[in-house]
Amino acid sequence: PLPKKRLPEGLTDTVETDLAALDASVDRVVLAASSDGGAFGLVRDLCVLLYDAAEDGGEPVARFEVVPETGDETAMICGELYRRGDGWKFRALGQGYESGLIQLATEFGISVDEADGGSADEGPA
Repeated sequence: PLPKKRLPEGLTDTVETDLAALDASVDRVVLAASSDGGAFGLVRDLCVLLYDAAEDGGEPVARFEVVPETGDETAMICGELYRRGDGWKFRALGQGYESGLIQLATEFGISVDEADGGSADEGPA
C-alpha cells in the first residue's frame, strides 16, 4: 500500500501491485478494506478505481462503486484480480462483513486470536 492522499474528491488509499512479478501459484489477489471507528454505511462515495500502471496518466481500466448491503459492515471485499489464461481480470464483489476483519480473515482460513486482533465490538457477546 502507498500512503493515503487527500484529493479534491476525498481521501484515497492506493495499492500498487506488479501482477507479472507474482509467483505462478498465485491466482487471485483480493482487494479488501476495513473501517476503524464505524461502519461502511457512514462512508460516502466509496469506489475502486483500477489503473494499468504501464499507461502513465491513463484513465481507469475499471471503476466499481462499492455500496454496503446493510450499512453495518466493518470489513469488505471490494473486488479481486484473478488469473484467466495468461492474463488478469477484475471482478467487482462488494461483499461485506459485519463482524469485521476477524470474519473476513476466517473465511480465508486464517486463524485469528480475538484477544490480539479483535476490537471490543468483535468479541463474544
